[in-house]
Amino acid sequence: MSVHKHTNRELSDQQCWQKCCEGKQEALFWLMERYRIQLFGMAYAMTKQENTAQEVLRQVFVQLHQKSVAKEALKNIKKALIGMTQDLSKQMMQQLAQQKIQAA
Repeated sequence: MSVHKHTNRELSDQQCWQKCCEGKQEALFWLMERYRIQLFGMAYAMTKQENTAQEVLRQVFVQLHQKSVAKEALKNIKKALIGMTQDLSKQMMQQLAQQKIQAA
């Protein structure tokens, strides 16, 4: 077992977030690994498109990284990730709908 996986399982979301805010990028990776399947499933269910869901997931973790650089206080990481995923999925679907209207 690698040290990273072992550490990942021992740390709570809040402990991982604290490490992210301290600049430890592996902690951001741990959070991504912990939630990526659930968040992808949610984005896919909302967008019905694999590529769009992957883009949503990428943007969620970009936003999470930006929040860690800003040392933003997040009390509930999972709730924040779910909220970002839902918001970005809705935005992407609105953009796609607007593109279809403009193309018509």
